[in-house]
Amino acid sequence: MEETTTKKRVRAATAGKKRATGNPAGIRRKAAVKKNASATKEKALKKVAAKQRTPGKKKATKKAADKNKAAKRAAAQQKVATKQKATRKKAAKSAARRANPTGTATAAKKKLAKKKKRPTTKQPADRKSAKRKVTKKAGRRSKSILPSADKVEVVTEAAHAEPVETVAEVVQVQPVVTEVDVFPAEAVATSITHPDWQAVAHFDNNGIQPINFCSCHLTVPQPPDKNIGQTIILFIGLQSIAEQRLLQPILQWGRSQMGGGRFWSIGSCVAKGAFGLEQSTDLQEVAPGTALKAIIALNDVSGNQFVYSCFFEDRPGTRIQTDPIPPLKNCCVTLEASLIETRQHYPPEPLITMKNIVVQRNNQMITPPWRLEGFSEHGEKARLRRVQGQLDQIDLFFQS
Repeated sequence: MEETTTKKRVRAATAGKKRATGNPAGIRRKAAVKKNASATKEKALKKVAAKQRTPGKKKATKKAADKNKAAKRAAAQQKVATKQKATRKKAAKSAARRANPTGTATAAKKKLAKKKKRPTTKQPADRKSAKRKVTKKAGRRSKSILPSADKVEVVTEAAHAEPVETVAEVVQVQPVVTEVDVFPAEAVATSITHPDWQAVAHFDNNGIQPINFCSCHLTVPQPPDKNIGQTIILFIGLQSIAEQRLLQPILQWGRSQMGGGRFWSIGSCVAKGAFGLEQSTDLQEVAPGTALKAIIALNDVSGNQFVYSCFFEDRPGTRIQTDPIPPLKNCCVTLEASLIETRQHYPPEPLITMKNIVVQRNNQMITPPWRLEGFSEHGEKARLRRVQGQLDQIDLFFQS
């Protein structure tokens, strides 16, 4: 009994000593377990916090994307609005021109007057005596000395079409006296006021005998580089400016009252006023590079009533014949265009040439006193090329 009591005391003392001195191994194990538990808990908390932050981040990213889309949409709408505003402004300007042609003509003259005159090139002293001036004066037929050289080009630009007298300088190589058919100076041409006629060569026939035939050759250009709904029309025509009636076989790109689309097409019409059509054919699509011949002919005359026809040669569906109408005294070769904003809205070629132009009066070929002008919003212009022994050619430039 005493021994048992002694053992108990020894064990108790040992336990107390252990409690007093501690158990390092056990303490380390407990600390490691506690640390692992803390790390696991911290990791779990971080994971929960990350999950809680993710929806907010996604929401912020989506909000930023929506904001960018809204900004792009607003910029696109602003661009469309600006373009529509410019189109409306141009349409209003065109309507004002049509409503007040006198004011438009005055403005056009002022615009042409601002253009700089082309500098003249001085001729060598030994050639000055060879220069001759062919002056068209009122009320008489003039005899003039013309060059006999194979090719002498007479270039007249729209900016120089204002003087009443038409003077052409040529170089005399071997003088040959030739009688030139000219009209009185006051009958050269009435100023054109159509706002969409960007470049035009034209003249008035105020003589007793009417124009009974005119024609020209042309080749279909390539399509424009860009399409924005623009309309381009090329034609030779006869018109009465007083009656506002125009007879024309047309080559057209785009749409008009006659139809059309994003392709070249041909047809004939009688236009009346600013937007009216008295007669018209259906348009026929033609491919770039196609050679065409446009023709206008006088078929019948009864008093002061004339019956004309116009068509493209070998294209039966393009032919029309007018009702009896007053005479058409103004002949024109024209580049008409609307909704043109840049050079890329024209064909890629720099110009189109209206070749082999024939104008007859009383079945006799004449040498027209062409007047060159136009509104030329993007540098468009007309140029006459006249070479002795050849038919006239008129270049219609899409840009100078």
